[in-house]
Amino acid sequence: MARYEMDVESTHPHLVLCSAPEEKIEKLIDKLEFRGIKFSLFREPDIGNQMTAIATVPLKGKDRKLFKGFKLLGKEECMT
Repeated sequence: MARYEMDVESTHPHLVLCSAPEEKIEKLIDKLEFRGIKFSLFREPDIGNQMTAIATVPLKGKDRKLFKGFKLLGKEECMT
């Protein structure tokens, strides 16, 4: 399965998926790849390199519905 890597120097991630099971992330990845949407996958080395989160380029319209049912990182969580 191909994995896209976003250029974090020039791309600001739009959506970040929080604490989802690997199976759910895999299904989302399949849909993102099918639509040609670039993303970055986050893995946790301290828990067996498990997939724990994903970020995408900014999405619009129907593409945003791919994240329906996921808990997304909101503006409040980003403020420090």
